[in-house]
Amino acid sequence: MELDCKAATEQFDLRKDHLEKAKLIAQLADHRHALKSGEACPLCGGLSTPTPMVQPNPEFPNSKAS
Repeated sequence: MELDCKAATEQFDLRKDHLEKAKLIAQLADHRHALKSGEACPLCGGLSTPTPMVQPNPEFPNSKAS
């Protein structure tokens, strides 16, 4: 029974971590719409970004944006 509790706790912690990371990604994605070509990023001030402004959605491979 102790092993079941430990395994359940580990699964819970893992899922909680995934949820927190997904929330962070969503928050950053909300700011993508503010990016304008030739203007500084409103978050970091950078003039270029290492990732495209439009990311494909892995759940819908034929979509152009998430």
